[in-house]
Amino acid sequence: MYVNRWKDGPPSFRCLLPGHADADSPQKKLHDLLGAVDSRVLEAAKANASKWFKKGVTPEFLDGAFSAIVKEGRLNEDTGSVGAPSFKCGIQRRASGDVVLPICDGDGQPIAWDDFEANHARYNVTMIVELGDVWMMPGMFGVSLRARMVKAERKADALDFSAFHDETVEEADEPSAKRAKATAVSAEDANAAAAFL
Repeated sequence: MYVNRWKDGPPSFRCLLPGHADADSPQKKLHDLLGAVDSRVLEAAKANASKWFKKGVTPEFLDGAFSAIVKEGRLNEDTGSVGAPSFKCGIQRRASGDVVLPICDGDGQPIAWDDFEANHARYNVTMIVELGDVWMMPGMFGVSLRARMVKAERKADALDFSAFHDETVEEADEPSAKRAKATAVSAEDANAAAAFL
């Protein structure tokens, strides 16, 4: 999961489903559930085409115009691999643009949106997601998802410190002169930093 922002536009969550091919994985179950929602929405659109759309809309047109919740992964032409499928969740905002989304840590303590957005890669995230409205644009339609609440727990390997620490130490022969002293970092901390980056 990552926070997605197009230029200065509104934020949203882009959620990846890397384990969608594993038979018993939670990602596979979620992938299939969202696929079933897509199917029901498309079936309802076809059954109510005369009420929802202009007259003369064919089932074939609706198949092409429908924007599925889950976007299948793209082919990387350099490696030949296909990326993980993903889906987007909207984030409720006030008219002022302020995010209105409860985010708490594992102990139930609130996390400010700005802090979460700046450090979202350091968290394991659990979300409550709500099925939103059916949206329609010229030539396209689909259904939206909205994040309603987020629990963000720090990843075990997320570093809360810099791997390099600067300390100022006074020189014995020149009290006013200061120099930077590098603090030794253990191999375990260095490996954790490398894995994090």
